[in-house]
Amino acid sequence: AFQEDSGGIMKGNKLCGSEAHGIIISGSSKPLIEANVLTDHAKPAMFVRDTATCTIRQNTLSRNKSYGILLTGTSKATVENNDLQGHGLPAISARDQAGGLISGNILERNE
Repeated sequence: AFQEDSGGIMKGNKLCGSEAHGIIISGSSKPLIEANVLTDHAKPAMFVRDTATCTIRQNTLSRNKSYGILLTGTSKATVENNDLQGHGLPAISARDQAGGLISGNILERNE
């Protein structure tokens, strides 16, 4: 998890089979999440909340029971060139006042 005012890069990891979220980005953190594989999570694979600002790119998210990527609060994300397949809920969802740029993603077989 990236919390509070943290930053940094999370790259090239494989996160599978959690009963919770794969990655949580919260507070006013500003990470780069790149080239990771997230599969079979019970909750959203990536959960961006609060006032977090992040870049999520070139990740593969599949078979998560919930959302692939969920943006809430006033978070802002650049979500680009990801592959999201087979989620139980929409692949990408922005709620509340969350927003950003969503571009060039592959979305297949999502609810």
